[in-house]
Amino acid sequence: MPTLLRNLPEPSSTTVKALQWVEFLEDCSDEGSLDVPTIGNEEHKNFFATSLTVPETKGLTRPALEAFFETITTLPIPEKYFIIINLHGGPKSAVNSRGVEFSAYADRDSLWTFQIRADSDTAEARDFVKNVRENIIQSQRETEFGASLSYIDASLSRDEAWQAYYRGDIIATLRKIKESRDPGEVFWNPHAITIAGEP
Repeated sequence: MPTLLRNLPEPSSTTVKALQWVEFLEDCSDEGSLDVPTIGNEEHKNFFATSLTVPETKGLTRPALEAFFETITTLPIPEKYFIIINLHGGPKSAVNSRGVEFSAYADRDSLWTFQIRADSDTAEARDFVKNVRENIIQSQRETEFGASLSYIDASLSRDEAWQAYYRGDIIATLRKIKESRDPGEVFWNPHAITIAGEP
């Protein structure tokens, strides 16, 4: 951890608290309470998110990392956003110990998964979130990046979503399963695998 933090600026303030689990959840909530009315609850939150998966064989180049940090430190920046970078692969990873033939998951060779999210759905927030992802990709064009189906990007067309989340032979395999198990296409969403025709 010290190496990771070495070149980061000193924080303007720090807060350290010891909390029980429920207290922690309340502290993280915007309302400070977990009480929910039985009826008439209209609480909701708008947000916009996307993701990026980074192949282990390529990693991130220096220009891609510089593009990432430049994007998140250059205005305009949303009032509230967060980026989670999960270690996905590496030595002895259970995720990439199996091949893509094991399940409909295209990113078993990934090292990192980025979740990029703004806590609003304004044009500015969307632009920021998309720019974080796109600036990394454009700085490392030789790499085939993917995206995580766990962090749905609602701005993608169906074709873009298929290519980001599945790619290649996985799409054909999923179409066969769809035709066999859901011929009436009951289970549908804007990014769903369809039986035939264009995405």
